Amino acid sequence: MIDNKCKSCEMPVVTRQAKCSVWSDFLNDKIVYDFCESCGHASIPQNFHDYATTEYFSESGVSYSKINRVGDERIPGREYYMGCLAIEAMFEAGMSCKNILIFGAGQSMDHKHLKKEYSEIDVKITDLKNFQQHENFIDITSASKFDVVIACEVIEHFLTPKEDFVLLLSKLNPKGLLICSTDIRKSHADNISKTTYPFMLGHTSYYTGKSLIGIIKFISDDYIIDFRAPEKLGTNKRYVLISKDNNCIQGVACYFSKFKYAPCEPSGKSLNPRKWANRLNRLLSKYFNLKGGL
Repeated sequence: MIDNKCKSCEMPVVTRQAKCSVWSDFLNDKIVYDFCESCGHASIPQNFHDYATTEYFSESGVSYSKINRVGDERIPGREYYMGCLAIEAMFEAGMSCKNILIFGAGQSMDHKHLKKEYSEIDVKITDLKNFQQHENFIDITSASKFDVVIACEVIEHFLTPKEDFVLLLSKLNPKGLLICSTDIRKSHADNISKTTYPFMLGHTSYYTGKSLIGIIKFISDDYIIDFRAPEKLGTNKRYVLISKDNNCIQGVACYFSKFKYAPCEPSGKSLNPRKWANRLNRLLSKYFNLKGGL
């Protein structure tokens, strides 16, 4: 069924349904999404979640759950490693990083780890609200600009990608570097049902490289975009590096002339205990179905 226009390239989209065919403990086993046959962008508005109403911390200030990629008070997470990559890439380009913004920080404490490692750099966080009640928080509508902006597992939550990327990129200095972490579909022909990513609650945008480049180039043709794979984070996970400055992107290239993969948090299972019961139930259900219901 032909519906509205693609949120990336504005070509007509087709509304489709999909059922997750792989082992998953996420909330949506079935989705309805708008699919663009031109650029491959998938828009999944049914997955919208109002993160402004989320409570990440108890009254005592303790995090409700620990996700492996999210840094806590003791162990740095992915945003820390993304920040280290960006700082080193700018160093390779002969550029200094004076300040960093972590966009959509949520419960991540990686801003503390970055500040500890790079004491001379000003590190701020922003989100829909100050979930951490931290003094380094700035309002998401602030006009402040930064040499490095980090958006870890954020852009897949964009309902209106062009408008949301305008806000995200508005935080960047003219010669700054934006680094995002998200899953990228290899092509528009990939079978969505064979991955869990678009079925996760809150994931409203699932990009191909082509669709993401189209969105960024729509905002400004001056942006240069690079995709790099982090180590041991799955076949579709990419860091997306965006800048208007040629020297900055050359610094990224110089960094990866030395390192095959982008740095990331150590691999491991999520420590969120809520998931284990669902995993066990799904595993048992799959086993008994294969055994004919024995």
